[in-house]
Amino acid sequence: MISEIFLVYRLAKFLGFGKKEFVLTEKQLVGNDIFVFTFKTVSKMIFPKVGQYCYLQIKRFGESHPFTVMGMDFDENTLTFGVKALGTFTKEISKIAVGHKIYVDGPYGVFTREGHNELPKVMIAGGVGITPFIELIKKYSNKDTYLFFVNKTIEKAVYRAFLRKELGDKYWDVLSEDGIKGVNIIHGKLDVTIVKKLIPVEIIKDSNFFICGSPSFYKYYRDILITAGVLPAKFFYEEFGL
Repeated sequence: MISEIFLVYRLAKFLGFGKKEFVLTEKQLVGNDIFVFTFKTVSKMIFPKVGQYCYLQIKRFGESHPFTVMGMDFDENTLTFGVKALGTFTKEISKIAVGHKIYVDGPYGVFTREGHNELPKVMIAGGVGITPFIELIKKYSNKDTYLFFVNKTIEKAVYRAFLRKELGDKYWDVLSEDGIKGVNIIHGKLDVTIVKKLIPVEIIKDSNFFICGSPSFYKYYRDILITAGVLPAKFFYEEFGL
Protein backbone atom coordinates (compact mmCIF):
# COMPACT_ATOMS: atom_id res chain seq x y z
CA MET A 1 0.00 0.00 0.00
CA ILE A 2 2.76 2.42 0.96
CA SER A 3 4.67 1.65 -2.24
CA GLU A 4 1.53 2.31 -4.29
CA ILE A 5 0.99 5.67 -2.61
CA PHE A 6 4.63 6.56 -3.25
CA LEU A 7 4.29 5.67 -6.94
CA VAL A 8 1.17 7.82 -7.26
CA TYR A 9 3.02 10.69 -5.57
CA ARG A 10 5.99 10.35 -7.93
CA LEU A 11 3.70 10.23 -10.95
CA ALA A 12 1.85 13.34 -9.78
CA LYS A 13 5.15 15.18 -9.37
CA PHE A 14 6.28 14.06 -12.82
CA LEU A 15 3.06 15.45 -14.31
CA GLY A 16 3.58 18.78 -12.56
CA PHE A 17 0.71 18.46 -10.09
CA GLY A 18 1.29 20.18 -6.76
CA LYS A 19 3.86 22.50 -8.30
CA LYS A 20 3.47 26.25 -8.69
CA GLU A 21 3.18 27.74 -12.16
CA PHE A 22 5.53 30.56 -13.15
CA VAL A 23 6.08 32.37 -16.44
CA LEU A 24 9.42 33.63 -17.76
CA THR A 25 9.43 37.44 -17.79
CA GLU A 26 13.12 38.18 -18.33
CA LYS A 27 16.09 36.29 -19.76
CA GLN A 28 19.67 37.59 -19.69
CA LEU A 29 22.88 36.14 -21.08
CA VAL A 30 25.43 37.23 -18.47
CA GLY A 31 28.43 35.12 -19.49
CA ASN A 32 29.53 32.28 -21.74
CA ASP A 33 26.48 30.00 -21.74
CA ILE A 34 25.34 31.45 -18.40
CA PHE A 35 21.79 32.75 -18.26
CA VAL A 36 19.80 34.52 -15.58
CA PHE A 37 16.06 33.85 -15.68
CA THR A 38 13.36 35.80 -13.86
CA PHE A 39 10.03 34.02 -13.42
CA LYS A 40 6.77 35.55 -12.19
CA THR A 41 4.12 33.44 -10.50
CA VAL A 42 0.81 32.84 -12.24
CA SER A 43 -0.59 30.86 -9.32
CA LYS A 44 0.64 31.00 -5.72
CA MET A 45 3.97 32.51 -4.71
CA ILE A 46 6.56 30.48 -2.84
CA PHE A 47 8.85 32.03 -0.26
CA PRO A 48 12.40 30.61 -0.31
CA LYS A 49 15.07 31.73 2.10
CA VAL A 50 18.60 32.70 1.15
CA GLY A 51 20.53 29.66 -0.11
CA GLN A 52 17.55 27.41 -0.80
CA TYR A 53 16.80 25.72 -4.12
CA CYS A 54 13.76 24.73 -6.18
CA TYR A 55 13.07 22.06 -8.77
CA LEU A 56 12.23 23.50 -12.18
CA GLN A 57 10.18 21.59 -14.74
CA ILE A 58 9.85 23.18 -18.19
CA LYS A 59 7.20 20.83 -19.57
CA ARG A 60 4.01 19.49 -18.06
CA PHE A 61 5.23 15.97 -18.83
CA GLY A 62 8.93 15.90 -18.13
CA GLU A 63 11.78 15.76 -15.67
CA SER A 64 12.72 18.45 -13.20
CA HIS A 65 16.12 19.59 -11.93
CA PRO A 66 17.22 21.60 -8.86
CA PHE A 67 18.48 25.17 -9.14
CA THR A 68 19.48 27.53 -6.37
CA VAL A 69 17.32 30.63 -6.00
CA MET A 70 19.56 33.51 -6.98
CA GLY A 71 17.14 36.26 -6.04
CA MET A 72 13.57 36.83 -4.95
CA ASP A 73 11.20 39.81 -5.06
CA PHE A 74 8.14 39.13 -2.96
CA ASP A 75 6.55 42.47 -3.92
CA GLU A 76 6.68 41.54 -7.61
CA ASN A 77 6.19 37.80 -6.95
CA THR A 78 9.30 36.85 -8.92
CA LEU A 79 12.14 34.37 -8.51
CA THR A 80 15.51 34.55 -10.24
CA PHE A 81 17.74 31.60 -11.15
CA GLY A 82 21.19 31.36 -12.70
CA VAL A 83 21.74 28.54 -15.21
CA LYS A 84 24.82 27.39 -17.09
CA ALA A 85 24.01 25.57 -20.34
CA LEU A 86 26.18 22.54 -19.65
CA GLY A 87 24.14 19.33 -19.60
CA THR A 88 21.12 18.18 -21.59
CA PHE A 89 18.52 19.70 -19.27
CA THR A 90 20.32 23.01 -18.75
CA LYS A 91 20.82 23.39 -22.50
CA GLU A 92 17.11 22.78 -22.98
CA ILE A 93 16.06 25.30 -20.34
CA SER A 94 18.47 27.88 -21.77
CA LYS A 95 16.45 27.86 -24.99
CA ILE A 96 13.09 28.82 -23.50
CA ALA A 97 11.73 32.25 -24.41
CA VAL A 98 9.98 35.01 -22.47
CA GLY A 99 6.39 33.93 -21.91
CA HIS A 100 7.25 30.25 -21.42
CA LYS A 101 5.45 28.62 -18.49
CA ILE A 102 7.35 26.39 -16.05
CA TYR A 103 6.47 24.38 -12.95
CA VAL A 104 8.30 25.04 -9.68
CA ASP A 105 8.57 22.70 -6.69
CA GLY A 106 10.12 23.82 -3.43
CA PRO A 107 11.86 25.48 -1.76
CA TYR A 108 14.28 22.95 -0.27
CA GLY A 109 17.68 22.89 1.41
CA VAL A 110 19.53 24.79 4.10
CA PHE A 111 22.84 25.75 2.41
CA THR A 112 24.25 29.09 3.73
CA ARG A 113 21.86 29.05 6.73
CA GLU A 114 24.86 29.36 9.06
CA GLY A 115 25.77 32.55 7.20
CA HIS A 116 22.47 34.33 7.86
CA ASN A 117 24.05 36.64 10.42
CA GLU A 118 26.59 39.42 10.81
CA LEU A 119 29.43 37.07 11.75
CA PRO A 120 32.60 36.76 9.61
CA LYS A 121 32.27 34.35 6.69
CA VAL A 122 34.42 33.10 3.81
CA MET A 123 33.01 31.91 0.49
CA ILE A 124 34.67 30.08 -2.39
CA ALA A 125 32.65 29.76 -5.60
CA GLY A 126 33.47 27.97 -8.83
CA GLY A 127 31.84 29.50 -11.92
CA VAL A 128 28.05 29.43 -11.75
CA GLY A 129 28.48 28.20 -8.17
CA ILE A 130 28.36 31.90 -7.29
CA THR A 131 24.56 31.67 -7.49
CA PRO A 132 23.81 30.77 -3.83
CA PHE A 133 26.03 33.58 -2.61
CA ILE A 134 24.47 36.53 -4.45
CA GLU A 135 21.50 36.95 -2.11
CA LEU A 136 23.65 36.03 0.91
CA ILE A 137 26.03 38.88 0.09
CA LYS A 138 23.17 41.31 -0.52
CA LYS A 139 21.66 40.64 2.90
CA TYR A 140 24.42 39.47 5.22
CA SER A 141 27.82 40.76 4.05
CA ASN A 142 29.99 43.03 6.17
CA LYS A 143 33.62 44.08 6.52
CA ASP A 144 34.56 40.50 7.45
CA THR A 145 32.94 38.79 4.46
CA TYR A 146 35.46 37.22 2.07
CA LEU A 147 34.84 35.82 -1.41
CA PHE A 148 37.18 33.94 -3.74
CA PHE A 149 35.56 33.60 -7.18
CA VAL A 150 37.23 30.86 -9.24
CA ASN A 151 36.95 30.98 -13.05
CA LYS A 152 39.01 30.19 -16.12
CA THR A 153 38.96 33.81 -17.34
CA ILE A 154 37.76 37.10 -15.92
CA GLU A 155 35.02 37.28 -18.57
CA LYS A 156 33.38 34.25 -16.95
CA ALA A 157 33.10 36.01 -13.58
CA VAL A 158 29.40 36.89 -13.71
CA TYR A 159 28.22 39.70 -11.44
CA ARG A 160 31.84 40.69 -10.86
CA ALA A 161 31.07 44.43 -10.74
CA PHE A 162 28.38 43.91 -8.11
CA LEU A 163 30.58 41.61 -6.03
CA ARG A 164 33.53 44.01 -6.09
CA LYS A 165 31.28 46.90 -5.12
CA GLU A 166 29.75 45.00 -2.20
CA LEU A 167 32.93 43.39 -0.84
CA GLY A 168 35.69 45.78 -1.87
CA ASP A 169 39.16 44.45 -1.06
CA LYS A 170 37.67 41.26 0.41
CA TYR A 171 36.83 40.04 -3.11
CA TRP A 172 39.39 38.10 -5.18
CA ASP A 173 39.32 36.66 -8.68
CA VAL A 174 41.08 33.29 -8.94
CA LEU A 175 41.84 32.70 -12.64
CA SER A 176 43.23 29.48 -14.07
CA GLU A 177 43.67 30.48 -17.73
CA ASP A 178 43.84 34.26 -17.75
CA GLY A 179 47.06 36.24 -17.48
CA ILE A 180 45.30 39.55 -16.96
CA LYS A 181 46.84 41.67 -14.23
CA GLY A 182 44.97 43.77 -11.72
CA VAL A 183 44.10 44.34 -8.09
CA ASN A 184 43.03 41.25 -6.12
CA ILE A 185 43.64 38.82 -8.98
CA ILE A 186 45.16 35.42 -8.20
CA HIS A 187 46.50 33.28 -11.03
CA GLY A 188 46.30 29.50 -10.86
CA LYS A 189 44.81 28.12 -7.64
CA LEU A 190 44.63 29.15 -4.04
CA ASP A 191 47.21 27.44 -1.87
CA VAL A 192 47.97 27.42 1.83
CA THR A 193 50.46 30.28 1.58
CA ILE A 194 47.99 32.55 -0.21
CA VAL A 195 45.16 31.70 2.18
CA LYS A 196 47.27 32.53 5.24
CA LYS A 197 48.44 35.75 3.62
CA LEU A 198 44.97 37.03 2.67
CA ILE A 199 42.79 35.78 5.52
CA PRO A 200 43.62 36.86 9.10
CA VAL A 201 44.34 34.10 11.62
CA GLU A 202 41.28 34.95 13.71
CA ILE A 203 39.03 34.67 10.63
CA ILE A 204 40.52 31.29 9.70
CA LYS A 205 39.98 30.08 13.25
CA ASP A 206 36.45 31.34 13.91
CA SER A 207 34.62 31.79 10.58
CA ASN A 208 32.29 29.50 8.69
CA PHE A 209 33.51 28.55 5.21
CA PHE A 210 31.04 28.07 2.36
CA ILE A 211 32.14 26.27 -0.81
CA CYS A 212 30.03 25.82 -3.93
CA GLY A 213 31.32 23.87 -6.93
CA SER A 214 31.94 20.36 -8.16
CA PRO A 215 32.90 17.53 -5.75
CA SER A 216 36.55 17.72 -6.86
CA PHE A 217 36.48 21.51 -6.44
CA TYR A 218 35.21 21.12 -2.89
CA LYS A 219 37.76 18.45 -1.98
CA TYR A 220 40.69 20.52 -3.25
CA TYR A 221 39.74 23.69 -1.39
CA ARG A 222 38.64 21.86 1.74
CA ASP A 223 42.04 20.14 1.96
CA ILE A 224 43.82 23.46 1.42
CA LEU A 225 41.79 25.20 4.12
CA ILE A 226 42.19 22.38 6.64
CA THR A 227 45.95 22.58 6.14
CA ALA A 228 45.67 26.33 6.74
CA GLY A 229 43.94 25.67 10.07
CA VAL A 230 40.19 25.65 9.34
CA LEU A 231 38.25 23.16 11.48
CA PRO A 232 36.26 20.50 9.53
CA ALA A 233 33.06 21.46 11.37
CA LYS A 234 33.30 24.94 9.87
CA PHE A 235 32.73 23.78 6.27
CA PHE A 236 29.43 24.01 4.41
CA TYR A 237 29.18 22.72 0.88
CA GLU A 238 26.77 22.62 -2.03
CA GLU A 239 27.48 20.69 -5.20
CA PHE A 240 26.97 22.79 -8.30
CA GLY A 241 27.63 20.90 -11.49
CA LEU A 242 24.33 21.27 -13.33
